[in-house]
Amino acid sequence: MDKGKDHITYNPQPERDIIRTENLSVGYEKGGRLIPVLGDINVSASTGELIALIGRNGTGKSTLLRTLMKIQHPLSGNIFISSINLSRISSRLLAKKVSYVSTEYIRVSNMTVKELIALGRHPYTSWLGSLSLADRHKIDKAMELVGISHLNATPINEISDGERQKAMIARTIAQDSDIIILDEPTAYLDLPNRYELVALLSALTKNHKKTILFSTHDLNIALSVADKLWLIHPGKIQEGAPEDMAIDGSFHHMLQDASLTFNDETGDFDMPVKAGRKIICTGTSKQAKWTCRMLKRLHFDVQNAKNDSQKGLPVINISEKNGIFEWTYTRNQIKIRFSTLYDLAEYLKTENI
Repeated sequence: MDKGKDHITYNPQPERDIIRTENLSVGYEKGGRLIPVLGDINVSASTGELIALIGRNGTGKSTLLRTLMKIQHPLSGNIFISSINLSRISSRLLAKKVSYVSTEYIRVSNMTVKELIALGRHPYTSWLGSLSLADRHKIDKAMELVGISHLNATPINEISDGERQKAMIARTIAQDSDIIILDEPTAYLDLPNRYELVALLSALTKNHKKTILFSTHDLNIALSVADKLWLIHPGKIQEGAPEDMAIDGSFHHMLQDASLTFNDETGDFDMPVKAGRKIICTGTSKQAKWTCRMLKRLHFDVQNAKNDSQKGLPVINISEKNGIFEWTYTRNQIKIRFSTLYDLAEYLKTENI
């Protein structure tokens, strides 16, 4: 920390980093030529951090993750795992330090969930592959931690996608590595399972001090759970807290050529809508907010206060009696009542305002 006369400035220490890259460049080989995808990568991850890797399709997310796992070589630069250069770490030692969950869909007949998770102990077993009592204990604890103990004898081709992802994470926990890397872990999951999975990842970082890096297209999930983002812009990568990036406009740069905008007031990603017809909708209740949202979806220019300049505009009022809500649409002194927003929306689609 730097001391001034009346303040202290915090400076993070590099030795805290369990992952660190130094002028890293990654890419792939095609037709005998090296094709760079990302360059000048200088990012880091600390113990107990949950990091989301964000980027549009084809920007190099999977390439970067595979390079960190030593599945492919960097084009230039260095990667340090626990301050050791990745190039000097053997495959067996790396498996004890870093575990990896890819996007590949596992299809192995007759393998049970417990047998899949037991594969995580491979770096620690003898050449015969025998499991010790300690190994079996770690396997059981891993299943218990992710909540799939009841599936231990179930073939993996008979479980759901969400359960399969939990089993893959349990395998990495059994592997007992400090770092877990996951490539698109929520890709094939429904909405409840997505949030359940990232809640599990967050708990592993906070309660068990795992460092977890996962790639995702789900920006809302990343914003809600990640301690840090690695955000890919064309040809380069930026890191920081989600909130810092929301404030400094980083998301706008990422989406500059997309038909999507980031609302840095609400943290939402919105499709741009060209507002047309004006309408008044007042109130701050939950019902009023969702009514305004519906009106904007229908391309209305929603006014939230009534004054002299808005005379003659149609008005929507929301009333409630005994827990039942009603929407009243008023135009030219004619009032029409609706019991649901769906009915109101259907009417407004045909109304010539």
